[in-house]
Amino acid sequence: MENMTLWNISRACHGRFIIPIPKKTNAAPARPDAEAQVEAIRQQNNPSCPRAGMATIRRASGKEAKGFVMDPRKVEPGFVFVAAVGEKTDGHCFIQEAFEKGAIGAVCEKEPEDLPGPCIVVKDSFQAARDIAEFFGLTAEQITADFEEYDAEKRKKMDKKTNWWKKAVVYQIYPRSFQDSNGDGIGDLKGIINRLDYLKELGIDAVWLSPVCKSPQDDNGYDISDYQDIDPMFGTLADMEELIAEGKKRGIRIILDLVLNHSSDEHFWFQEAKKSKDNPYHDYYVWRDGKAGELPNGMKACFGGSCWEWVSELSQYYFHQFSVKQPDLNWENPRLRQEIYDMINWWIDKGVGGFRLDVIDQIAKEPDLEITNNGPRLHEFIRELSKNTFQRADLITVGEAWGADTERAKLYSAPDGSEFSMVFQFEHICLDQIPGKEKWDLAPLDFVKFKKVMEKWQHELDGCGWNSLFWNNHDLPRIVSRWGNDGQYREKSAKMLAMVLHGMQGTPYVYQGEELGMTNVDFSIEDYRDIETLNMYRERKAAGYAEEDIMKSLHVKSRDNARTPMQWDDSAHAGFTEGTPWIRVNPNYTKINAAQELSDPDSVFACYKKLIALRKEYDVFVDGSFTLLYPEDEDLLVYVRENAVQKMLVVANFHGETVQRPKIGGFENAKLLCANYGDETDLLRPYEAGIYLVEK
Repeated sequence: MENMTLWNISRACHGRFIIPIPKKTNAAPARPDAEAQVEAIRQQNNPSCPRAGMATIRRASGKEAKGFVMDPRKVEPGFVFVAAVGEKTDGHCFIQEAFEKGAIGAVCEKEPEDLPGPCIVVKDSFQAARDIAEFFGLTAEQITADFEEYDAEKRKKMDKKTNWWKKAVVYQIYPRSFQDSNGDGIGDLKGIINRLDYLKELGIDAVWLSPVCKSPQDDNGYDISDYQDIDPMFGTLADMEELIAEGKKRGIRIILDLVLNHSSDEHFWFQEAKKSKDNPYHDYYVWRDGKAGELPNGMKACFGGSCWEWVSELSQYYFHQFSVKQPDLNWENPRLRQEIYDMINWWIDKGVGGFRLDVIDQIAKEPDLEITNNGPRLHEFIRELSKNTFQRADLITVGEAWGADTERAKLYSAPDGSEFSMVFQFEHICLDQIPGKEKWDLAPLDFVKFKKVMEKWQHELDGCGWNSLFWNNHDLPRIVSRWGNDGQYREKSAKMLAMVLHGMQGTPYVYQGEELGMTNVDFSIEDYRDIETLNMYRERKAAGYAEEDIMKSLHVKSRDNARTPMQWDDSAHAGFTEGTPWIRVNPNYTKINAAQELSDPDSVFACYKKLIALRKEYDVFVDGSFTLLYPEDEDLLVYVRENAVQKMLVVANFHGETVQRPKIGGFENAKLLCANYGDETDLLRPYEAGIYLVEK
């Protein structure tokens, strides 16, 4: 080895050793020239490879290689890294790490999507590594044994770091409706801080805040005018820092809601973009040349009207998928993307615990082709986003993706963390509307189809992705009114729905008031505040719909059902504010409120608290397989979760009529974990449910 010349390898294999390349001497070589030998190995493994030998790396890096290393822990500046791929190992995941430590090249089986440095691609990287090891007098066993040890150690650490959210339960807060601390009728950050002990009592692990960044509030905060400041209605940046710190003391992480598909038209970027076509911020948004009154195409905005808005000063239209005051950002612009990454990293450094990404599946839009979600560069953009931000820290990340199917969800929530922790998908949520029409066009829930949809998501993401489990959020009506019974069986049906959902695999999300069994409201049109609701009312009135039908749809599906103030007690305005609330409180707050439920050991709150604790106690909630029973039954929702040491049965009567209790073998002596009736009979009473456990 004394007379080896310089050579270059690229990612092909890791092991736990370093081979230095000594300087040339005048002595005759004892073995074949190293560079030629490595090139021969490369040719043998992949003759068509365009990247060859040490010269490639030397030219690309401008440096002389010191040697090569197969152990990521021992990469030093100037070495070439070889990435092993075998039955038990995948060295590709460490290539970026090697380059960050100063590697000047790598050997690998496939070229990375984001090439971190010069790489030689071979057909069989594991065999190439064996050949290289043999050339230097090492055995294949030394390579594989040493790397597998390191690989297992690395992955164990990664699992511990990144998978905390699999046992977690997230609580969503809509800040303007949670708790007002200063009497202005609008919830704020100080109010949330004052209620953290309530959340700790419930047992949740993280709080997802709907947007609190500075905003003109055209869409209740989903129109951000400054991503790095807090809207004065919610408080100050110092209040946010206090919330993060106080949450941390209680083991509660704070998740920010980021809107990266669009900004407010009052954002500095857009104000600059409108000044001229040559302005450096102009291309931060999506523009098309045209003539006044001649739209680029017929695309419609989600909140009504055209997607295109004319700017006479520029003789251009800008694109907006939502309100006219929410212009879409142009993710094709790398400068914009870097601004977004810098902003997210700024928040990470502030100590936030994660991010929820609003309508993230729409960032790769192609309006000329009338493509809004799932654009061709979508996952490229998300992987770049994740690599430059989320992967820096121990975060939970969830993308909202109305257009997700199971195959796309596997990309969003891949176990390697290349995109997000999980994704919000809405297939189950869209089953009570007439197919092909709007959400306002109501239809009865197809219960059998609903069960099959839930089963599909449980099966297809098992081991290769991760589910978000939710009934409610700030855009959806209250689940107890939607699919339960908010009258006689409100408590029973609320508990049943909780057990059905929390027994599944995924991370559960509890929306504020869900743990109390809060219900929808029957407002008159004057009491609604939501832009989508008000636009729908005007459009359908103009189209000739009957007032009664319009109001029925609003009572069932308006987003304001979820946005009425949190019901803390039976005092004025439900204890939400000492002032006048920004939106009416649900009149039933005197009977449904947190103070009453906290004093009742059999309340809906107590049921949620128990379910959250059970998820932390029993691993089967997290890693158990899923088997749906009675898939065609019109009333029963029954499934089994099972891992190596536990079996769990969830039995629920989803409706209001008494039915026969099914007999499930293997659970005769099961432990009852949770139930919503005090006794058990051969029948399942209205909305009756129970969770049972068997230790193997």
